[in-house]
Amino acid sequence: GNKMAGPSCVVVLTVALLCAAHSGTVQADGNCSAVFLMNVSMQSHDLHPVTKRHANNASECCFMCVETAGCTVWTWVENSTDPLYHHVCWLKDSTAGHTVLSNHISGVTAAPAPTPPPPPPACDQGSAWCPPPYPPLAPPDKPPLRVCKTCKKPLFSWDRLPAFLHGCSAGPNLTDADLAVAAKFPLVTLEKWEGSEATPFIWEEDAWVAAAKQIKSINPNTSVVVWLDSFRIYTSNKTLNPDLGKSCGTGHFRPAEYLETHPDMLLQNVSGKPALEPWSRCNIFDFTKQYVQAYWTEMCLNLTDSGVIDGCGADASWQVDPTGGTTTPEIKAAWDIGHRTMMRDTTLALGDGLLLGKDPWELDYHVNGVLHESCTASNTTINTLRNLSASAMAPRPGANFAGPLVYECHGKGSIDEVAAFLIGAGPFHFYGFGGWQGMGTGHYNAQLMDQKLGSPDADAEYNPETSTWTRSFGSGASHATFDAVKNTGTVQWAT
Repeated sequence: GNKMAGPSCVVVLTVALLCAAHSGTVQADGNCSAVFLMNVSMQSHDLHPVTKRHANNASECCFMCVETAGCTVWTWVENSTDPLYHHVCWLKDSTAGHTVLSNHISGVTAAPAPTPPPPPPACDQGSAWCPPPYPPLAPPDKPPLRVCKTCKKPLFSWDRLPAFLHGCSAGPNLTDADLAVAAKFPLVTLEKWEGSEATPFIWEEDAWVAAAKQIKSINPNTSVVVWLDSFRIYTSNKTLNPDLGKSCGTGHFRPAEYLETHPDMLLQNVSGKPALEPWSRCNIFDFTKQYVQAYWTEMCLNLTDSGVIDGCGADASWQVDPTGGTTTPEIKAAWDIGHRTMMRDTTLALGDGLLLGKDPWELDYHVNGVLHESCTASNTTINTLRNLSASAMAPRPGANFAGPLVYECHGKGSIDEVAAFLIGAGPFHFYGFGGWQGMGTGHYNAQLMDQKLGSPDADAEYNPETSTWTRSFGSGASHATFDAVKNTGTVQWAT
């Protein structure tokens, strides 16, 4: 929720959360004991399933957090030109995403406790990758009708910082600068806006294939994944969807024309009309039906038939109630199982390719890869990575997929983030560069990417007296440290 970029701000955690250097603080009223941080948003770290809640004021948002299990942090959107976000209350469990942002008010419901020693890699510690108590999926009743033969997972090496690139080019082709950057990465994920400003018009599917061909012509070993949405039907054509919102115009999605003219493919609300996803007001795949699940899988496989695309993204893969409560509980439950079944079956059909979800707990349940939009400099990042590594070495009961599981930790390029990543990372974990748009030289950090690293000498060690993690690489040639209280780190690269 409320994922917007903004400048950083030092967070002081005492009896309450203060950031007076950049934003004012106001004492909460009533019995809600938080100190309100004016013009501050706590990015990411939403409680799952993510639910947008309306609150008339910041105090009401604070009380919602107090009354919700697991909520310790909240952000209220005081003013927004987008009616979908005006007065929305976001419930969260961490202050790690502290960002200065106008027209937002945030707070914590109680004084945070001192940072404890990190837990061992175990699911019962409440680790970020542990799944919610959703119903298990029934085993596949038959093998995939067809399996991608050309898809391949990314190559992995500790020689240098393991990294991936996320982005796109709005033009009809990647520029030479784009290609020079993209070809340096073992894994590239292409966003929905690929080719969005091309003249003449080009569908995003054709633009993805063209871009992937360009990348593979420079580096055939780069794995390319294209970023589909797992359930929204994006279109800007109001003839197809007269109720669409501005955000539904993201991308230029060819299958929308077929889907929107076949009402049986669309999830219905309790009134019998096509249901709308509240954020975008897009219509929704009806995954209660097996043939709609198969349509999504085939849509992804058709892209891999190009021979240059190695998998698909499944944006919003974590969603369990796409309509915001406008269907019956029975339809909601059936849709959730159908949604996850579709992703599990698509992953199996991709063979050695990737289906990328969004949250760590999804790995090995219905996806074999995750692009997580957060790689904060924090103990949470370290323990998430460590727990994922432990899980990969001792797979959980009910695991669905053979081969390595891929985890992409999308950061902002700070040395503190990279240090936290290196402390916790295991095989097939990648630190992320790039953004939603653009792929040029601004997304390549030679000071991080071109340095020698080396394989880890051992697991990271934690010193509870200094609250510091340490880890060495390449027979001691490289070192990473991370202070779990100050959230700062260092990396000494091999020479």
